[in-house]
Amino acid sequence: SIFERGYEDLNIKLDTAKGMFVLKIFSKLRTSSFPQQNTIAMETLYKHGVPIPHLLAANNKSLQTIKFNNMITQYCVMEYFDGKSFLEIDPQEKDFLAISHFLALFHSVNLSVQSDYDSWGVTNVAAEYQKNKRYLRQEDFSMVTSAVEEFRSADFSKCKKTLIHGDIQKAHVLKNSNGKYCIIDLGCIANDYSIFDLGIFFGQFGIDIEHARLSATIKHSFHEYKKDSQLSEYEISLIPSIMRAQHAA
Repeated sequence: SIFERGYEDLNIKLDTAKGMFVLKIFSKLRTSSFPQQNTIAMETLYKHGVPIPHLLAANNKSLQTIKFNNMITQYCVMEYFDGKSFLEIDPQEKDFLAISHFLALFHSVNLSVQSDYDSWGVTNVAAEYQKNKRYLRQEDFSMVTSAVEEFRSADFSKCKKTLIHGDIQKAHVLKNSNGKYCIIDLGCIANDYSIFDLGIFFGQFGIDIEHARLSATIKHSFHEYKKDSQLSEYEISLIPSIMRAQHAA
């Protein structure tokens, strides 16, 4: 069966005699380097303990190529994770702590990547605002403008850059009945500010949580994150701005 969520690549669930797997066929709209970069990132993150789908190799290669009628198609196969996304699960504090730990592991991986331009990404919120602000509804204009200006005023030169996921939203984290997690969709990975991941994560997962409870949960999540990755007080002070900017994006 085909997974209906997703924009670029085709993901198909395979039910076989040896178990269930996912076939990912990379879109030709991707840059030529993306498929190899994506599979290398998945292999590297998996080895570092980040809970992402485990790629299967054939002839010692995870990325496979088919040539047919002068057309080249690249694909990979991974283990299927039988879980629900947080679109179907109300996130609890223990989930925030677990995902914060996984993000710290993610950010500790030393890997250089080339990222595609993401018009929805918080990194490009100021540029997209300039291009599209004329389309904003009057009732949204002031709020979005304020969020973008606050984001622009941040001194990100004081912040560390790492490998980031780039899109930690509810649809991209799964949890199964045994309490295990799986982070999916590495289409927005980049070498960028690690606090972008944290701001996006807190903003997306905390959107329906009462303010006082969310503030306490985020404070505990910072403590968990800092067990495995550094986070300065200035970086922490920018998280609310990033949360607002990602909603504006």
